[in-house]
Amino acid sequence: MITVHGKGSSLAELRAITPTTPAAAGRRWKAIPHGELVDTIKNEIMIRRWRVTKELYATTRNGADMAGSLLLEGVPGITPPPGLALAVGITNSNARRKALQIIVGAEITCCANGFCTGNILLNRVHDHAVNLVEEIKIAINMYERYAQCIPAIIQSLRDRVLTRAEASDILMEAGRHRLVGWTTLVRVDQEYAHPHFTEHGTGTAWALLNAFTFIARNNIATTRQMEVYDAFRRMLPTANKNN
Repeated sequence: MITVHGKGSSLAELRAITPTTPAAAGRRWKAIPHGELVDTIKNEIMIRRWRVTKELYATTRNGADMAGSLLLEGVPGITPPPGLALAVGITNSNARRKALQIIVGAEITCCANGFCTGNILLNRVHDHAVNLVEEIKIAINMYERYAQCIPAIIQSLRDRVLTRAEASDILMEAGRHRLVGWTTLVRVDQEYAHPHFTEHGTGTAWALLNAFTFIARNNIATTRQMEVYDAFRRMLPTANKNN
């Protein structure tokens, strides 16, 4: 989700943000400017002749933290299921709140819901040893391999029928893990029972995932959305896995 919901930022705005060094940072800590990071990723994608069809970025109010997604076409050997687009997710913090991460995922085009596979291509602390160009090259090399699993994961979620009790137990588990508040989970349950989009289906793990991401996205900080989406997906049984 890979999709970023919240107050959007343009790439030009990201480039204009000059990161500052946090007071508690050590001598080895080094900021990674958001604009430089995105430009490096896009340049690596362009070298491979893939196409970026959509870009979404959001930052925290002070500009220190950023989440973004790039929707892709032309990745060789990968045909996403109908209604989905491949995506690369990015999170970056120049406030020392978390490491730089690049994540495999997709966007569900009918509703702009996000989908994360759980494969993290890059999980790098900010320090002077970071060679951004080389790190990104390695991460995008890995992307081709890990994105191959997206169609099978989605099909397995679509094939896994949930009983009403199973769906309720999963939502209770999400509440116990404080992924979102209980009021939001009540709305997720209502969306699951009566979805806004027929493409989501009903009564399956896939339908419950879509209900969760569609409803919860406005109740999660943009910089946490990918993390929360993936945590919920991991709670879901698939056709090849029991709870």
